[in-house]
Amino acid sequence: MTDYNLENVPPQLRPASAALIEKKGKGLGIKNKQNPVCVMLPPQIDKIVKALPNRSEFIRAAIIEKLAREEGEIASPVLANLEEIRDRVLMTQPPRERKKLKALLDAFITEIKEEQGGKEGK
Repeated sequence: MTDYNLENVPPQLRPASAALIEKKGKGLGIKNKQNPVCVMLPPQIDKIVKALPNRSEFIRAAIIEKLAREEGEIASPVLANLEEIRDRVLMTQPPRERKKLKALLDAFITEIKEEQGGKEGK
C-alpha cells in the first residue's frame, strides 16, 4: 500500500493493482492454528516406529488393537454393558434409521439374556 501512497483513498477508488496487493493470501489454506495431536512413545519404541515406512498406519492399527482388547475384556464377563453398547451404536446411525435398529438390537439383547439365563439354570 505504501508504494502507491493510497492510505487515505477509499478502497473503491484505488487502482486494481493496489487491490491485488491488498488481498494477499495468508498461507497454505490453514483454517485454524491448533497444534496437531502428539503421541509420546518410549524411546525404544519410537526408534522402531520411525524406521517403519508407513508409521501412521502402524500406530492406528496398534491403537485399534488395544481398544479391541480392552473392550473384549470389559464385555466378556456378564453382558452388563449391552445397553451402553446399543446406545453407542445408535448414535452412529441417522435419526430415521434409529427406531428400527433399536428394535432389532433390543430383540437381540433379550435373546442373549434369555440364552445366558438358560445356561445358568442348567
